[in-house]
Amino acid sequence: MRFAAFRNLAQNYLTGSLPAFLGKLTRLQYLTLSINALTGVLPSELGNLKNLISLGVSTNKFVGPLPEVVENLTKLEQLLCLGSA
Repeated sequence: MRFAAFRNLAQNYLTGSLPAFLGKLTRLQYLTLSINALTGVLPSELGNLKNLISLGVSTNKFVGPLPEVVENLTKLEQLLCLGSA
């Protein structure tokens, strides 16, 4: 497999902040990071995920607003961000 279109990292006890390199996974269509203990702000590099259809970041400890670049995700149909501090 040359690339992964789906990454489900929910309930994996992940901690810390999201690395900026996630923005290099440009073929991702579905990314679920829900129900972890991730902190900090969502990196603006998420705006590079032009093929993203669904993004789940619920039930984490993120702070601050969604990056404005999320508006560039024209294929995004589902954004789950409930319960993020």
